[in-house]
Amino acid sequence: MIMKKWKVGVALVCTSVLLSFSATTVQADTHLNGKIQNINQQEGSYEVVIDAADDKGVTDVYVPTWSAPDQSDIVWYKAQKRSDGNYITHVNAKNHKNHRGIYISHVYAYNQKGKFQAKNLGKTKLNEVVSAEIKNINSKAGTYDVVVKDHIGGAVNNVKVPIWSTPNQSDLVWYPAQKQADGTWVVHMNIKNHKYHTGKYTTHVYMYTKNQGIHAINIGQTAIQGIKDQLNANVTNVNQQNGTYDVMIHATSQAGIREVYVPTWSAPDQSDIVWYKAQKRSDGNY
Repeated sequence: MIMKKWKVGVALVCTSVLLSFSATTVQADTHLNGKIQNINQQEGSYEVVIDAADDKGVTDVYVPTWSAPDQSDIVWYKAQKRSDGNYITHVNAKNHKNHRGIYISHVYAYNQKGKFQAKNLGKTKLNEVVSAEIKNINSKAGTYDVVVKDHIGGAVNNVKVPIWSTPNQSDLVWYPAQKQADGTWVVHMNIKNHKYHTGKYTTHVYMYTKNQGIHAINIGQTAIQGIKDQLNANVTNVNQQNGTYDVMIHATSQAGIREVYVPTWSAPDQSDIVWYKAQKRSDGNY
């Protein structure tokens, strides 16, 4: 019978996780194997099945699992013993802040003496369930579309898209996305909903699934130039005989033009002033 030596001081998780364990040598007739199975990309879950034996008897089996590089979402799952003698635990992304990407799982099997051995089960990928992109950017008009795609087979309740431009989010608007015939979700952003601010707009996407999961992504920033306020005018068609002339006005504003007036007078004291209301022509001028 081969006696194996296990070094507890060989950290599998990371130094920060194993600080509480002192280095010691364990003499044990034991084995530890584990495998990942039943990966469910839609739910963001998988199972870890462990085959653990120890001549002192196995008391507990734990499966520390995380996805964040700094292990800020680590969870120590306690595996349950099955009737066949193996142990099993269920990993779910909802226990890890709904992170998607690469997950790492280790296994720790403890015996009755409090000694343990550990095994690194490697990496498991849980795919992103939502993607989005900015389309149809019209910088001058101050509009763009947000097109969202889900990758979880129709298990989406709704999609919301918060958009803002100010550092303090004072012009934040939560747009409800509308589902399209092709299965995508679309939002139409318009600068008029954000106090006509120009500059860089930040767009996030929140997708809410039927199992009460929330998946969020940051699309980044989109530059919106907007329409500059302009006002130009000139006098044309002066008719000395009739005592008339036309005033041609070209006016633009990001907020839109409501009315244009032309106050006109000849008396030094403006006693004959008239406020003429200009009429909009088919070419957009007044």
